[in-house]
Amino acid sequence: MNQFYAVADGQIGLFTQPPAQAQVLATWTGQLPVTLRHRQPGDVLHLRNGEHQLLRRFWINHKVPAHEREKAWLITRAQQVLGGQTISQAELFPPDQTDIIQAVLAFMPDS
Repeated sequence: MNQFYAVADGQIGLFTQPPAQAQVLATWTGQLPVTLRHRQPGDVLHLRNGEHQLLRRFWINHKVPAHEREKAWLITRAQQVLGGQTISQAELFPPDQTDIIQAVLAFMPDS
């Protein structure tokens, strides 16, 4: 946490405060530790209405282009998708009221 990691076209990291000039991809409030990763077959989202939905189906319903799905970063904990690029946390099951830590997924493109 609070450091960048090299990826294909820049650097990405999870921060408590977004670094200057970094692009904020997603925010998340909840428990740590979390993992950053790309999608995996069978990823499931826990939606705000209490239902579950395959991440693939969620992206199709929200008309997220395939090229964005392939490179999207996800915030996960124990194989559960908690948020990430193209996924607003407001659409997911609300975190516990005791969760006060906010993390910011930030991207810094190569210059």
